[in-house]
Amino acid sequence: MITRCIRCGNPNQGVAQLCDSCVSEKRADEEARAQRLAERAAESQAAPPEGFAASPGICPNCGNSVSRVANFCAWCRHKLRAVRMAESDYAGFFQRFLARFVDDFIVGIVAGIPAIVLAVVVGVTAYPADDEVFRSQQALTAAQDDAIRAAVVVGILVYALIAILYHTIGNAGGGTWGKGALGIRVRDADDDKTIGFWRSLLRFVVSMIGANFFYLGWLWMIWDDKHQTWHDKAAGSIVVRKD
Repeated sequence: MITRCIRCGNPNQGVAQLCDSCVSEKRADEEARAQRLAERAAESQAAPPEGFAASPGICPNCGNSVSRVANFCAWCRHKLRAVRMAESDYAGFFQRFLARFVDDFIVGIVAGIPAIVLAVVVGVTAYPADDEVFRSQQALTAAQDDAIRAAVVVGILVYALIAILYHTIGNAGGGTWGKGALGIRVRDADDDKTIGFWRSLLRFVVSMIGANFFYLGWLWMIWDDKHQTWHDKAAGSIVVRKD
């Protein structure tokens, strides 16, 4: 019985799918690949400096490139052994403090201007006109107070909404403008990817909670081994220096 090799198409004796030549080539390819993986694995087993990953850049299981901050290989999901970042790779307290200062300045402009404009528009629209007739001076004063309160509420809501979106969208994509200016970024603590919108929103909410306990939630990073705040832990994120 004569069949054809599924690899090269040449005639082949018997029911084998590959001819002898292709079998030899395939075996040689597999041996070469196994040798490359063995060499990479051997390189990755070298003793790392204190605090660094045991295999920065190479997964010892499949040989593919991995991030130095990953806990699992993105290709084969192999748990990377002793994958820890150096202390200097995490963003420091003062870096994050200055980044927050820059962000607050940006939000003050980006959110403050439209909040003031809309508050003025609402206040002027709701404020009683001079020709309006009120039964008493007390009724006029009450109407004026209502207009002022409405303007203040609108201003606060607009400012808060823009601030929430600024921090949430910015950190969801890797970091706000302030973090970018200071050379740091927000990443997933396990696979070095961005954390996405909803985790970033959770991160923002918990950051506000942490600020209400004498900023304990924010100061937590000072003694945490990964420099994580409460909101980092809640969202499963870390803040690292850019490569």
